[in-house]
Amino acid sequence: MTQATEPIVAVTRHKSKRRKTRDFLLQTLYRRLLTGAEAKELQRDMEGSDFWVQLDQPFFTEMLAGIVEDVDGLEFALTPALDRPLAEVSPVERAILDRKSTRL
Repeated sequence: MTQATEPIVAVTRHKSKRRKTRDFLLQTLYRRLLTGAEAKELQRDMEGSDFWVQLDQPFFTEMLAGIVEDVDGLEFALTPALDRPLAEVSPVERAILDRKSTRL
């Protein structure tokens, strides 16, 4: 006897402004790694997007500036904990590490 299974429905939860901001910050850091764009250019592009009004704008601005300003120091501090040289870490992983390391 076979049982009918109910379809799995993803539950979408409301994302807070802060969470959306962290998501877009990660995307912005990834873009910076791929393009080499300056923080001011990235900030300007973000401010011109439709998503800007959904974000915690002061938090985004503060975090982006802080990460970009000290990215060398953050990455230097993380290097001993990595399992491979920083040059071998993918841009996605680096963006995540850069964003997360500001919380340490």
